[in-house]
Order: sequence, then C-alpha cells, then structure tokens
Amino acid sequence: MKNYYPVTIVFLVFLFSSFKVDKACEYAGSNINYVKTQTEKAITKDDINIARYYTYKAMNAIEKSKDQLKECGCEYAAESIAQGLFNLKLATKATSLNSTRILLNRALENTLGGLESLEEHELHNSKYGSDLLAMNTVVSDKELISLKKPGKKEF
Repeated sequence: MKNYYPVTIVFLVFLFSSFKVDKACEYAGSNINYVKTQTEKAITKDDINIARYYTYKAMNAIEKSKDQLKECGCEYAAESIAQGLFNLKLATKATSLNSTRILLNRALENTLGGLESLEEHELHNSKYGSDLLAMNTVVSDKELISLKKPGKKEF
C-alpha cells in the first residue's frame, strides 16, 4: 500500500498540471518586447549613430523572431512587425535625427500593435473567447442573409 502513494501522487501531479503546447507565441512576444525596448532606447538618444546602433539591434531581433512568428501563426502580428521592420530600415537610412525619430516612433507603434495582436491571438478568428464555445453553434439563416451583399432590387 505504501508503494502506491508516491506513484499516485506523481500521476496526479502530471494529470492536474497545466501544460502549454504552443511556446512559439510566447517566445515571439518576448523578442518583440526586446524590439520595443531597443526602439525606445533609440528614440531617446541624441546622437544619430547611437540611435542607429539600437535600431540595428531591434532589426536583428525582428529577423531572429520571424520563424517564431511563423510558427505562432498570428498573421496580424506578423504584418505589424513587418511594417515596423520597414520603418526601422527607413530610420537607418534617414540623414537627420528628427526624421529618424519620426520613423522610430512609427516603428514603435507597429511593434506595440504586434504585441497586442500576439496577446489577442486566440480571439482573432472567432466571435467567442475561444473555439470551444464556437464548436456547438450554428449560424442562423438570418445572419447569413444579413451578411450577403445587397443586389439591385434591394436598393
């Protein structure tokens, strides 16, 4: 009887612990947070060369997190981050500090949008909080009709 208690406890620990299968979104979010901090550092610098240094660090972090974003599958975040990368590249080519800061602020907005998209990734494709609620629902005919594009007769 004493031999069964440790085995039962180990079994219950594995049964009731929460395992998260998808770590790609978490890793991508961590990398995008790093991009955000590097972009913020670049904005605060008064020397254009130091601002470019932090901008390049942010660009490298985005390049390294592309595979994780692809594995995560959040298209909204990937699109925002791609736009942020474009703005970061433009910021490295800018000749004045003010134009660099404008482009860095745009890149920061895109990065923050990407972070929000990653946080709300599970809510993108469903009307409900999760797909578990949407499994047993049926779309009514009235809703399908209301979504249809009106023809000439309806106008």
